[in-house]
Formats: sequence, C-alpha cells, structure tokens
Amino acid sequence: MVDVLRQRLKWKSFLRALTQKDWNEKRVCRPTYSPSIFSVLLIIFIVGLFVPLQSLAQSKAAPKHEWVGKASYYHVKFNGHKTATGAKFQNENLTAACNKVKLGTIVKVTNLENGKSVVVLVNDRMGAHNKRLIDLTTRAAQQIGFLHAGICKVKMELYVEENWNDCEDK
Repeated sequence: MVDVLRQRLKWKSFLRALTQKDWNEKRVCRPTYSPSIFSVLLIIFIVGLFVPLQSLAQSKAAPKHEWVGKASYYHVKFNGHKTATGAKFQNENLTAACNKVKLGTIVKVTNLENGKSVVVLVNDRMGAHNKRLIDLTTRAAQQIGFLHAGICKVKMELYVEENWNDCEDK
C-alpha cells in the first residue's frame, strides 16, 4: 500500500513538473479551472451515461404470457424415452416440449385455424435451433385437430390456477 502511494506521489510530481515546464516555456496563460472541476465533469458524464440505462431497466416490459407460432407433435419413436424432467414419454399423455417456458408449466394451446384448445404440461425441451413454438403429444395434437396436417399455427398461453377447474385431465 505504501509503495502504491509513493508511486502515485512520484507520478503526480512528475506530471506537475512536466506541465509547469511546458507552460513556462510556451509562455501561455494557464487555464483558470482546477483539477477538481475535471473530476466533477467526469462524474456528471458517467452518471449521464448510466441514467438512461437504469430507466430502461425499470421500464422493462412485463413478461410474456402469450405466444403465437407453429406447433408440431412427437413421432411415435420417442415413446418410452426420458424427457428433460426425467419422466418417461408417452404419446397418450397431455404433455409437450417447449423452450419458451419453464419445465413444469401448464399451458393452454389453441389451434388458430379451428379454435380448438388443449391444456398440456410442459415436461420436455426441444432442440436449441428449433423454429417451432411447441411440440405436443399425439393425443394433444388429435384433440386440437391437426394430427393429419402435422404442423399448424397455434396460440400458447400460460394456464393460471383459476382455470384448473375447466381442465378435464389434471
């Protein structure tokens, strides 16, 4: 610590001697501001940079509870494989794979072409580069009517506890 202070003092005295020598040789009037004004201006500048960032962080939009995208369904070959939660996958269950919500989330998926909907539990993840919103089980795809099409446009929304009484398969 003492060495650091000595180095700072040497550096300050070196700079002071250098600037005095330059000013004396050039015979130019010295500026009337002091180094403390520089530090105040620097602080004001730094604070000015962070205030807009802080206001952006405070006005962050509410988390999304509704998504629109493409849905597909699992192939039969995945029956019996483990899901991301460790459960055994079965196409007869009302479950899904999704990267938008946490595992264990219950979502309502609505087919935008015919208005049919199904409530499923997200218990698996899709591939990282998958462009689809959700992968449903065969049973869920059949309930919302896109089993023969293979892919359809859907709206996915978080299913809140108040609506649990509407769900036939809990």
